[in-house]
Amino acid sequence: MAEPDLTAEAHTMLQSWFAFIDAMQAQQESAHRLWPVEPGSSIALDDDLTSPLQVGHQVQRLIHVASDHLTAIRRLLGGEPAASQPSQGVVSVYADYTLVRGALEAAMLGHWILLPSDRIERVRRCLTLMSQDFFDEYKAAERLSMHELGGPQVLAEAKRRHDRGKAAIERVAAQAGIYGPIPRLRIEQALSEVDAATARQLLLMWKIASGMTHGRLWAGLTMSTVTEMADHGDDTVTIRTEGNLLRVTVAVGDAVSALKALLRLFELRRTVPACSG
Repeated sequence: MAEPDLTAEAHTMLQSWFAFIDAMQAQQESAHRLWPVEPGSSIALDDDLTSPLQVGHQVQRLIHVASDHLTAIRRLLGGEPAASQPSQGVVSVYADYTLVRGALEAAMLGHWILLPSDRIERVRRCLTLMSQDFFDEYKAAERLSMHELGGPQVLAEAKRRHDRGKAAIERVAAQAGIYGPIPRLRIEQALSEVDAATARQLLLMWKIASGMTHGRLWAGLTMSTVTEMADHGDDTVTIRTEGNLLRVTVAVGDAVSALKALLRLFELRRTVPACSG
């Protein structure tokens, strides 16, 4: 049975997502300092404990990462804000989902850092992400030093940052009473916690978008419009895959929901007095 034509419905939903994305972009371009952390709030006390590796800075960076991916999706699907008809954009089979994945992952990681009511656990999570960053940068620089884009100076600079970062992490951990090695980041485990807390099945969309990013067949067949062009027998067919506007719209909606959930939690943590959480 042919799928119903839900193009108009998809356009209406996209316009709603676009309005949020455009507002976020305008806010970030116009404000010198977004979302100031109020003295005495949970994040303010988190930051006092983790300086110079502030929890608030990490979360705000992830908000910007998620917003940047959503802005790119908005431009692909609907052009620039001045040309706001989504029909002016192009629906890709795979590429849109790479941006959805990036937005989801950044927003959910920020949410994961802020999710615990316990301050020490928030600090531990912030340090986990930063430790992973320093480790990954150094491992990448080892290879980049042998690449035409790099050189020995790239590795040397990465090693300096790694060593300074490791020392800062160890110092902050001791200040917070966190002893022993900082755990490695387990991305799916982290996102699973946020998925359970938001009850939006965001992890499912992250897995689907990851499948699309990695060119997995199951994801492509799930999220695309598939037309069988020829049956060659022996279970062999020629198919045509096209981007599906409605399914992309649902995916974008999940990414927007993830960012909105992070913003709500960030607002709570940056404004509520520390005695309240």
